[in-house]
Order: sequence, then C-alpha cells, then structure tokens
Amino acid sequence: MSSTLLSFLIASSVLNPTMNNNHIHTLTDNNNLAIVIPKQSNKILINPGIGFTELERVVSNDPENPFYEGPPVISYPDTSTMYYRWYWDQLTTATDPQLNEKMLEDKIDSVLKIAAAVNKKVVIRFMALRGKNDPIYDPDVNKDSSGIPCWLVQELYGHGVNGGSCHLSDSEAVNMFKNPLFIHRMRQFLDVLGKRYDHNKALLRIDMGMVGTWGEWISQVMLHQQVRV
Repeated sequence: MSSTLLSFLIASSVLNPTMNNNHIHTLTDNNNLAIVIPKQSNKILINPGIGFTELERVVSNDPENPFYEGPPVISYPDTSTMYYRWYWDQLTTATDPQLNEKMLEDKIDSVLKIAAAVNKKVVIRFMALRGKNDPIYDPDVNKDSSGIPCWLVQELYGHGVNGGSCHLSDSEAVNMFKNPLFIHRMRQFLDVLGKRYDHNKALLRIDMGMVGTWGEWISQVMLHQQVRV
C-alpha cells in the first residue's frame, strides 16, 4: 500500500468516524496498546495549548459559564488557554521579599481554579518593569512603583520604603538588570513561586519577562540586531 493511500485512509477514519460507532478497542497483547475511535463532531476542534488565547479574562462559549459577572462574551474561535501577566511588586509584600499570600490567592490561585473548572490552561507571565504610564489598580502596591517591589528598590538604590518613592529613574532601570543583587533576588522569587505551583495541572507554562519594560527588551534587542544584519 502506498504511503499516500495509507495517509488518505487514516485521514478518512478521523474525519468520518461514524463508521466506528465511537468504540474503544483494547489490545490485550504484551504491548498494552489501545485503539481509540474518536466520536463524530461537527464543531471546530480546539488545539490544546496553542493557537488563540484569552488575555486576562475568562472566555467560554458556554452560556452557563458561572464565572461571568455579566452576560458572557462569546469567543470566536474558542480557545484552550488563558494568558495572565503580573508584575513582581504585585506578588510580594511591600517591605520584604515574602510572597503576598492574599495577592497570590486573589490572582494566580483563583485564575488556576477557574481555568480548571472550564477545562482551560493558564499561561503566566512575570514582569519586573512597568511602562511609565501603566495604571496600578492594586491597593497593596505603591502608586509610584516601577514594577519591582519597594523593598528591592531600597536594597538597590536606597529609596522606596516608608512612604518614599519606588519609582526608578531611567538610569536605575537600565542598570538594574546587570546588578548581581537584582539577579539574586529574582532567582529567589522565581524559586519560591516554582515550588508553590509545581505540578499544577491547570498551569500550561510560565513566560519570563524579567528584563526591561514588560519584559520585552530582549526581543527588541534581538530584532534590532537582525535588522542591522
């Protein structure tokens, strides 16, 4: 049998599964294999973990979704992933490196629970530096913060706690990322989060954006180098 004909027969069995009555046949040989015949469906199949994603909201084409505060916003096409972003200073306390348990429960923990309930996966992005005009909605976060916690600004530059400004100058923001203390604290932060969320089945992947505004300086530098070449 030619490879072309074999590919056609395999594709036909997937696209027209009614002939198989959606049965599951288990082989009892030593290989312990199972043949699964997919159920027929006229719906658009959602690729797990890839394709379109929802940005910081829960979307579902199920009108009975219990996680809407108002009428559901129908998503087309439907998605399998939810993408959320948080700055470092949203997830630690204002005065020391300890994780802010309440913020974690209100933000990451609640999102993971909702995702699991609607059969979706979560992609999380951690960031260290805001844009200058990015709004701050969290009451726990200093309104004059640049994205990294006030206690770390104090350690790095000597200002930022006890009501002082946590805002970084342009020079401080640029030089921060090659400071060994910043790198050390960043590793501590990520290690603790890793232990907390390791093996969470609702978490698809973690997107590290710890260098530059929104974590995008690396990509901008690479793009600039490619253009120059």
